Amino acid sequence: MKPASSDHMPAPSGAPSFGAVIVFLSLFFLVYGGVHVFLYLRVANAFAMAGPAATGIILLMVLMVPMPVAVRFLERSGFEAAARLAAVSGYVWMGAVFLLFSFLIVLDMTGFMLDLAYSYAGGEIGACVLPEPSATVYAFLITAASLLYGMVRASRVRVRRLTIETSGRSVSDGILTICQISDLHLGILVGEKMVRRIVTLIRAENPDIVVCTGDLVDGEIRIHLEKPAELLASVTPRYGKYLVPGNHEYFAGIAKAMRFAAASGFRVLRGETISIPGVISIAGVDDPTGRLYGWYENIPEDDLLGGMPRAPFSLLLKHQPDVRDSACGHFDLQLSGHTHGGQIFPFGFLTRIRYRYNVGLFALPRGSQIYVSRGAGTWGPPVRLGSPPEITVIRVVPER
Repeated sequence: MKPASSDHMPAPSGAPSFGAVIVFLSLFFLVYGGVHVFLYLRVANAFAMAGPAATGIILLMVLMVPMPVAVRFLERSGFEAAARLAAVSGYVWMGAVFLLFSFLIVLDMTGFMLDLAYSYAGGEIGACVLPEPSATVYAFLITAASLLYGMVRASRVRVRRLTIETSGRSVSDGILTICQISDLHLGILVGEKMVRRIVTLIRAENPDIVVCTGDLVDGEIRIHLEKPAELLASVTPRYGKYLVPGNHEYFAGIAKAMRFAAASGFRVLRGETISIPGVISIAGVDDPTGRLYGWYENIPEDDLLGGMPRAPFSLLLKHQPDVRDSACGHFDLQLSGHTHGGQIFPFGFLTRIRYRYNVGLFALPRGSQIYVSRGAGTWGPPVRLGSPPEITVIRVVPER
């Protein structure tokens, strides 16, 4: 094992700078508030609202816009019941707002494009655009159906199975089974019920190794997570369990998150490697979010992988699916998460812009591969649409 070095590291501050918080909150209220302004104008115009009805909508929106931020303050202050109520109402509302906004834009763009084509063919301008309030009513109905479906889908974790061939294992070595969980986001909305489902699925697969590629926890971790930790700790694969931090481990408080990971039976790898002779070598990379918190194991990835002991199979655990070209060839498989596969359609188009490897299995240079999990939990809205939750079971087999 190559331990992480802490030389010349600043003392952990436990929180990002005041300036970073202000920038984040400013952007959040600008974007989220702007979406609400658009929806209010659209709805008020569609239904010719005025007077008490318009005032009621405005007051409701003014209440709901800051709700996701209020969740963190309530949780941090120890008001668990109020925080849970704010989370359920605020995040379900956020999901509905995002879907309604998306569907209205899609309806508008579709009508506009059809109208252009129709007018080009000699038709009347505006003939293909859905009249109001019909367009808004359709958008509301589609939003309601999608929201209900997405909330149900988010609770039904599935097993995604992969087979990876490697020349490092012989037939006599047999099959090595690795189970990956990622982005569970245990906290105020995801708790014991989801963990129990996941543990049942893992036990049924009987993996040799379990790895978590970050965001195991979320929020302030002030709610009761003793039972989830106990359930996770009951999973004891023969070659152990390993975890790398994600960005939400830092949001939750990295020290508390690491204690929870240890209580759940995970060996935490932050700029470290571990070798199981004749079986596998595993390298774990810390999440760069740690730089904002003054607690980051800044071990160069090339140095880490270069010092990793040789093994029949080498695994790189890294929360965010960024790939260093110089690292390719030094590992067989990188496992990552973070993107949630977009979580809610059509947000996946945005994650594809940021991450080249957004979801699924990809070939990399010099024989390496990367698999990016959709994750098992949800962040923000408890909704999954077009990106079902998963745990991943990877069978490493001898090359044919």
